[in-house]
Amino acid sequence: MKNPHIGIVGGGPGALLILMRILELEGADFALDIFESAPRLGVGMPFSPRGADLEHDTNVSEEEIPDFEPPLSQWVKTQPPYVLEKYGVDPQQFDETSILPRLLFGEYLHEQFEMLLKEAEHRGMEVKIHFKTHVDDIKDDIKKKKTAIIAGDKTYLFDNVIICCGHFWPHDHERELAGYFDSPYPPSKLNRIFDHPVALRGSSLTAVDAIRTISRNNGIFTRENSRLIYTKNENAPNFKMVMYSHNGLLPCARIHLEEPNINNADILPSARLKENMAENDGFLSLDFLFDIGYKELLKDKDPELHIQIKDMKVEEFSKFMLSKREAQEPFELLREEYLDGIDSLQTKRPVPWKEALSAFSFALNFPAKHMSAEDMIRLHEHLLPLVAIVIAYLPPSSCEEMLALHDSGCLDLVSVDKFEAKISEGGKIVCTCKFEDKEDIVVEYETFVDCIGQPNIEFEQFPFKSLMKGGTVSQARLNFKSNKGHQNVDGLQITDSFQVVNEKGEANKRVYLLTVAFMKGLNPDFSGIDFFEHATELVVKSIFSAKI
Repeated sequence: MKNPHIGIVGGGPGALLILMRILELEGADFALDIFESAPRLGVGMPFSPRGADLEHDTNVSEEEIPDFEPPLSQWVKTQPPYVLEKYGVDPQQFDETSILPRLLFGEYLHEQFEMLLKEAEHRGMEVKIHFKTHVDDIKDDIKKKKTAIIAGDKTYLFDNVIICCGHFWPHDHERELAGYFDSPYPPSKLNRIFDHPVALRGSSLTAVDAIRTISRNNGIFTRENSRLIYTKNENAPNFKMVMYSHNGLLPCARIHLEEPNINNADILPSARLKENMAENDGFLSLDFLFDIGYKELLKDKDPELHIQIKDMKVEEFSKFMLSKREAQEPFELLREEYLDGIDSLQTKRPVPWKEALSAFSFALNFPAKHMSAEDMIRLHEHLLPLVAIVIAYLPPSSCEEMLALHDSGCLDLVSVDKFEAKISEGGKIVCTCKFEDKEDIVVEYETFVDCIGQPNIEFEQFPFKSLMKGGTVSQARLNFKSNKGHQNVDGLQITDSFQVVNEKGEANKRVYLLTVAFMKGLNPDFSGIDFFEHATELVVKSIFSAKI
């Protein structure tokens, strides 16, 4: 192979897996530059102080991550006792199904990166790390067939550039009012006493992150006869948290996964996808994908449920599953699922419909860009709200704390149809809850935390302006099957190999996009190490096949 010079923007888990994939290629030669704004590699936002503190756990186990060496469970047992004590980890109880605190998992990823760098050095590969370096712009030169990364007053030329700079969290309202938080990240900004009610928008894992941080600064968790109890601090007698959620539902509790690393090709075989596109005017049918990617999984795993849902489309199925959850009080449902999840984990008993939905959602992520705009709208309106709840996999520790907070009167959940938070002229945060069947409710808060997760990033907000001005990148869009028109969706247009696409619809062979904030429109379930494990494989294969 020829020797490509590759530049990676971002040194988090995505860059780790790119380097890992390149080193797996037999005979591959390369030079690599990694530009990282932080002083460490491998951890990114989720597994560093930018996105976690001691109280935050991962929601993945060794079984659900790439085959690193040494395996996570072995690595844990080699850590000094004082480190494990700091994170509350018992090495004797830790195995391939256990989860770690996020910061400790970040240490594991960092060490993996360091080992890969040593391997690259041993093989004579040139790898340069640019720490504490902010990339200001990226510019593609069609004539020279090079792409430039511009950082400060320096310009670096590459054969290929991979953009994987992680999450983008806004800070717009935080600059206007001290009590308004555009996100709960970094969690250190929530380390304060709140002797008043705190409003949270959302009830996903992002909200749980905020809850676990805020609760520790305003009270204490203790155990009484193995039950977790929460008690408010004396200096915060008026403290409580209120979640405002569109669906009024909490994430599902973590369960045992019978096949945590099921292969995408086993769920959605490429040959069958091509056949469907040929029969469907070049589009992939969501109904077809749901039939082969979800219903067929249930035939053997849960025959009884399969009989119930075999004739349902995504709309009916989602309504059927959500109605069961909506019929119960959310914290009572969480209590039931927490106990059932503990039993599932201890007895290694799977919950087939949840595991199959998680596997289908993950597999669907990659070919989703070939659906029609009509089907993508159906997916977002009906199936994804259910998927977001089911695949969250709330760790047992989070379930316990949420229940303890609710039992103590310090955590409530309000279901709304629409929710708005605005800053009043008097410096208060005015939250408006809108309902279809009753009058709006308006509540004032001193503190508000937006916890909806990675927000939608408009095409115009893409930070590398030369790629936009030069027409190298274009607005993500999907075509309608019915009228030959199109609909703009969030993010940038990309190929199956994550190459950016220009305004003429042509794929760029030099620039690849793996930044989650700019892929939401075409990759509905885009986050997590499992996503990057597969996505980086596609990117590296694309780069090196072109160099042969």
